[in-house]
Amino acid sequence: MTNYMTKKTFERLQERFASLLKVEKPAIIKEVKTAKEHGDLRENAEYHAARDKQKVILAEIDLLFERLDAVEFIDDLPIPGDRVSVGTVVLLKDEDGTELKYTILGPEDSDSDQNIISILAPLAKGLMGKEKGDKVELQLPGKKKIVEIISVAPYFN
Repeated sequence: MTNYMTKKTFERLQERFASLLKVEKPAIIKEVKTAKEHGDLRENAEYHAARDKQKVILAEIDLLFERLDAVEFIDDLPIPGDRVSVGTVVLLKDEDGTELKYTILGPEDSDSDQNIISILAPLAKGLMGKEKGDKVELQLPGKKKIVEIISVAPYFN
């Protein structure tokens, strides 16, 4: 499955991946070994905690590897900006006349404080392929909402 993300996010995730491989994984291996040396593993809480932590670290490494391996950079996509797609900024007006602006990017780029939503979010899915002037009924958690698309523009110029 293609994983859309910006180059900036890719670099951040690569740094995290490198830290996991070079720092956290060796440290937890050492921690597990040290805890194991404390004796009876059935009653060794330190050992079980270290093994649980190791499982989490290894799972994160696997997940990041998959995501980084299947990346497609949003920055490089040809986004005309006439229709809502990944890599677009959408200005909406709801029934009350309130304007809402969202940027649609990949899941790892999401930032609710900046109104950056994932292409996988229900709101984004409801807007995909629509264009300026379209009225869209969105099924949001717990309610339906009708919005009009005021403008669509590429996120990257």
